[in-house]
Amino acid sequence: MFNQEPEAKVVIHVGYSHIDESAWLAHYIKASLNSDPLTINQTDIAQKSEAQFESETYTWLAENHSFEHPFVLTDSDGELWSLKPDTYDVNVVWPRTSYQSNRPEWARLDRQQRIVDKQWCKGHFPCTVEVFRVGRDNEIPADRVIVSKQSKETAIFISDDSGLIQVSNAQGDVIHTEVLK
Repeated sequence: MFNQEPEAKVVIHVGYSHIDESAWLAHYIKASLNSDPLTINQTDIAQKSEAQFESETYTWLAENHSFEHPFVLTDSDGELWSLKPDTYDVNVVWPRTSYQSNRPEWARLDRQQRIVDKQWCKGHFPCTVEVFRVGRDNEIPADRVIVSKQSKETAIFISDDSGLIQVSNAQGDVIHTEVLK
């Protein structure tokens, strides 16, 4: 591709250490294309399962600043800042996850929350509550939650194009259906 379009722009989304410009995939891309890729780390300065596992940078940012959206850090000259500049170019800092009705707010994606009625499970726990657009065979649900007897209040996400709520028991048998349109 780059032989035909030398100025082409490509996004390569990788995990683990592949953005490491000194050794992994980014290193080989840099060498083979004779180009310096923009490498973005989204995990080093991020919330972890417990604060003790977070980087000092993230803990300090979260304790001393209020932020609701991801951002990047810059130095005093306005240049992108990296926790590990020899490894990657910039860090994205994500806010702490906030929850409403046992669901992370970031998963809402501008959809409305609807509280799951445990009666939909008809005494079959755990049960799976899924939201579909049209409810065709092999359609991937737009949202899915597992409900158990002990579950705290939980919600499903409904959008304008949601058409069906379907509840299944642990064996996959449909035990409740609700048409939304």
